[in-house]
Amino acid sequence: MINLRERAHLVPVVLFASLLTVGPLAGQSVLDRTPNLSGGWTGEEGTVYFNFLHRFWRVDVADDEKKIINSPTFLVGVSLPGRVLLGLNYASNSLVDGEEFNETEFYGRWAFLATSAGAPVDVAVTAAFNEAASSGDFELSLAVPFGPVTLHGVGRLLGQVAELDDETGWAVGGGAVIRLTDGVAFAGDVVTLGDRDIAVGDGTHELDVAWSAGLQLAIPATPHTISFHVSNARTSTLQGSSFGDGQTRYGFEFTIPFTLSRYFGSRQSRSTGDIAGDVAAEVTMNDQLRYTSETVRIRTGQAVRWTNTSSLIHTVTADPAKASNPSSVSLPSNAQPFDSGDLRPGDVFTHTFSEPGTYRYFCIPHEGAGMVATVIVSG
Repeated sequence: MINLRERAHLVPVVLFASLLTVGPLAGQSVLDRTPNLSGGWTGEEGTVYFNFLHRFWRVDVADDEKKIINSPTFLVGVSLPGRVLLGLNYASNSLVDGEEFNETEFYGRWAFLATSAGAPVDVAVTAAFNEAASSGDFELSLAVPFGPVTLHGVGRLLGQVAELDDETGWAVGGGAVIRLTDGVAFAGDVVTLGDRDIAVGDGTHELDVAWSAGLQLAIPATPHTISFHVSNARTSTLQGSSFGDGQTRYGFEFTIPFTLSRYFGSRQSRSTGDIAGDVAAEVTMNDQLRYTSETVRIRTGQAVRWTNTSSLIHTVTADPAKASNPSSVSLPSNAQPFDSGDLRPGDVFTHTFSEPGTYRYFCIPHEGAGMVATVIVSG
């Protein structure tokens, strides 16, 4: 039988090898979740994700001397068909088990309901093994959008909570993301264990309710997002984000895309869409997360052709049901929504416009970065 503790060091190697088998990559957007909750995120199919989170706090080491301690958590994940995400979180200076400095959580997540697929809410289940606590952990997460506000809720079952003398524990929590613009949001959350009393010597000590609050930002003209936040939790694993220790930490999380298709292999481009009309305008999609031109004008019955000249996956989406921000989409009253689906580098999408009016459309992976454009169709 495989000992997960003994094989933990092999997992980063396996995941890195999987980078060579997938297409263009994009980073997880922190604008869709809170600092300590995933929001049921599973990413875009065929994408490998890497982000890192660092939290800092000051401790006393001697008279009038202070030391800054850093607890980083690194996330690696592979998004598979069916809205499934597999990966790991690796953290040092963890608080999960007082006898181990490092913490590795292997996880799998399935989003069986997703707003990106037309559902009214996002619902996902996560199963994880935390090697520091030798614990099998589970989470049910819910995200409910209300215009610019998305409410989050979680329920967790923790197989062995090391801080509770290896007892089974449970936790519940919630949070919210408030979108101010396409690229700016405020977010916060709280999570509490059902039993927060731990034995200390001959007495007991109560663990703190975990909390966080952050400013979530999209970095203009890039696929990166960054979170500046405060929290009393050290790590972002299911266990590490379920309790605090009374110490306020200041940190950031940065999402990093790897677009290895530009270095490894090549693929044939494909053309999709409706080409019934004469192509009257050409639009390209670039690595700066922009459509060029951002506004084109055509006549009824003519078509627009989009070409992905970047190294990233983009979409051409004019469907209000798939937009995080209602202002990203507008359609004439008689027009039908349309969506190109994923356009990989070199892919082409063509759409013929049969109704006059103004069409505002966006890129699903990069809506938060402001990748929005307009087609104006005259009669």
